[in-house]
Amino acid sequence: PALTHYKTLAQYADSALLAATIVTGRTHQIRVHFASQGHGLLGDATYGVASPLIKRQALHAWKMSFEYKEKQYSYICPVPADIRELLRQLSASKR
Repeated sequence: PALTHYKTLAQYADSALLAATIVTGRTHQIRVHFASQGHGLLGDATYGVASPLIKRQALHAWKMSFEYKEKQYSYICPVPADIRELLRQLSASKR
């Protein structure tokens, strides 16, 4: 079993920006969970929807935290330029 929590952050014409938190960490978990609900990721030709707006899966782990050998690790990574551009284009098409 795998568990993913999510929250809608923004709604666009044909898509949405979501924050997803995985509880179990299975391979391709986010991609498979959203595809199983009929909402595959933009740019994900395997489980989602290929898109001319982005050349890869529109998926980014901006924050990651975990414990390993009794030590806590936490990382933050800014949103990459291609996803920022995708969000700009989606916002513009909403108007």
